[in-house]
Amino acid sequence: MDERKLVAVMGPTGSGKSSFVKGITGCESVKVGRGLHSETAEIFMCDTVIDSTCFTLIDTPGFDDTNISDHDVLGVIADWLKGRYEAGQLLTGIFYLQPITKNRAEGSTLRSLALLEKLCGSKNFKNILLITTFWNQVSEEVGARREREMLEMEGFWKSMKEQGAKTERMARDYDRFKIALSAMADKPCISLQIQEELHDGKALEETLAGLSINADARKMKEEHERSLEETRIRAREELAKRDKLLEAARKKEAERQERLDKEAERRAEDARKAERIRMHQLEQIQERNRRIRQAELDRQTKEEERKQAERQRWQEKQALQAKAARLAAETKDGYECSLLQRDSIDQDIEYIRSAAQAGILRNEIDGIAPSGHGMSDGINGFSVDRSGLNHWCDICQNPIGARRKISRIISSSTIG
Repeated sequence: MDERKLVAVMGPTGSGKSSFVKGITGCESVKVGRGLHSETAEIFMCDTVIDSTCFTLIDTPGFDDTNISDHDVLGVIADWLKGRYEAGQLLTGIFYLQPITKNRAEGSTLRSLALLEKLCGSKNFKNILLITTFWNQVSEEVGARREREMLEMEGFWKSMKEQGAKTERMARDYDRFKIALSAMADKPCISLQIQEELHDGKALEETLAGLSINADARKMKEEHERSLEETRIRAREELAKRDKLLEAARKKEAERQERLDKEAERRAEDARKAERIRMHQLEQIQERNRRIRQAELDRQTKEEERKQAERQRWQEKQALQAKAARLAAETKDGYECSLLQRDSIDQDIEYIRSAAQAGILRNEIDGIAPSGHGMSDGINGFSVDRSGLNHWCDICQNPIGARRKISRIISSSTIG
C-alpha cells in the first residue's frame, strides 16, 4: 500500500484552499485565485515531506462556485474519491477552510457544511480540522464573535466539534499546520461515507451528499420559484397600482379637458353673443345713419322741389307779367280789335285762364263780371270759356271798354 498520507483540502470557493496548499507544499503549479471566480475546477495534488513522512495535499474544487454547480463539483470530488477507494488509497484527514469574513447566516455557508457532513459521515469528524481564514481582513472582535457563533450554534460547527473535529485559525504562519499534518500521521486512515455508498453501487444522486445536493437544489429552485412568484406578484401589484394611478390620472385629465372644453365653448358662445350684439348695434347704427341720410336726402329733395316749384311759379309769373305787359302795350297802342274776333277772344281766354291759374284776377274779374256768366269757380277758382267771355262782353255792352279794363287789371296785378 502507498505510504503517502492523503489529506483533502476542502471548503467553499474563495476560502483560500489553493493558497493554503501552496503555502505548505511550496508547489508552484497550484493556481491561486484573486477574484470571485474559482481557479480550481479539478483535483490538484501536491506532495510535501514533514518529519520523514510524505503527505499529499489534495486541492479540491470549492462549492458555491461562480461557474460550476455544486452537483458538478460533488461529481468531480466523488469520482476522485471513488477511484482512490478502489485503489486502496484512503484519506488520513480533511482540512476544511471557512472564511471568517463571511456572515454565518449565508445560505452557501450552511449548504457547504451540510455537504461536508454528508460526504464524510459523523464517524470521521475526529479526522477533520476546521480552519478559519482571512483573519487579517476583520478585526479581532468581529472575527472572534463569528468564530464563537459557528462553534456554538446548531447547523454550523457545533455538532462536528462535539464529535471530535478540531479548529484552528490560519494566518501566514504555515509551519503550525505542518505540525498539524505531522500529528495526523499517527491517525488511522478513514473511508468517507460517500466512498462506501458509491462502492456499494449507489449512484451519486442516491448518496446522502447527492440527496443533500438535490434537496438543496430543489430548495433553491423552490426558493427561486417562490422569489420569482413573489416578484411577479409584486410586479402585478405594482402594475395594477400603476394602472390605477394612470387611470385616475387619465380620468382627472379627461375631467380637466372637459372643463377646458366647456370653458372654451362658453367663451366662444360669449364671443358669438358679443359679436351678435355688436353686429346688431352696428346694424342699428347703420340703419340710424341710413335713416338720417335718407331724411336729409328727403329734406334736400323736398327743398329742391320747393325751390323748383318756386322757380316755376316765378317763371310763370314772369311769363304772365310779360304777357300782361305786352297786352297792355298793345291796348295802349290803340289796339281796337273786336272782342268777338276769334283769335283775340282765344287769346284773352288763354290769358285769363293763365292768370286765374296763377292766382290773380279773381277779385278783379268778380268786380267786373256778374256771377253765373261763364266765369264761375273752377280750376284755381275759375272756369273760363269762349261763350262765357262773349257773354260777359255782351253784358258789358262795351267790348272795347271791357278789354281795356281787363288790360288795366292785368297791368296792375302784382306777380311775385
